[in-house]
Amino acid sequence: MLTLKSDQYPIPIEFHHDLIFQSRTNTIQKTRSFQDSDTFENNVISLTKALSNELYHVAKELGDNFKIDKQLVDDIRSICELESKNINLSIRDLKVKTDINTSIASPNTVESIPWKQNGNSQYCKSFSLILNLESARLKSLEDPKTNTKAYDSFCLVPNFQYYRLARLYFIRVSIGFTNNQIIHVKLPVSIQK
Repeated sequence: MLTLKSDQYPIPIEFHHDLIFQSRTNTIQKTRSFQDSDTFENNVISLTKALSNELYHVAKELGDNFKIDKQLVDDIRSICELESKNINLSIRDLKVKTDINTSIASPNTVESIPWKQNGNSQYCKSFSLILNLESARLKSLEDPKTNTKAYDSFCLVPNFQYYRLARLYFIRVSIGFTNNQIIHVKLPVSIQK
């Protein structure tokens, strides 16, 4: 869950998954510890700050010959000063569905799915993940002994973006391979009434 907030300026553009996260959201790591570098801060705020700094130096160098629209300056400032907050939910109740059956996800589930050949030299595994969102837990409050439903613990409001506030959702799926590599995929989620 990603919340964006601006204290002083209106948010100048409508943010969505493709603008926030890299187009290559699949990241492969060779370690079990996960440091997510595909974040709003890295992909939007840091880049906008760098472009703002570059624009400032160009304007300073060209002097009065180069005029910048005040609205453009305010919009860039708004993006640079956005605050973002990620809240991670843990979903433990998930199943893997293949053409043959549906089973509870475990470390060996994906490994047991047979490879299929697509074309000359391409192989793939095809499966669907079934996520029970009722089992979602806030990572900070996660207690495996409790059996409460997610909607009894917190409320997920629908995706929105207003004047100075926005909320977006995504699911990060991590799949570990036998060679200790892990692939991370961020999938956009739309919460509706």
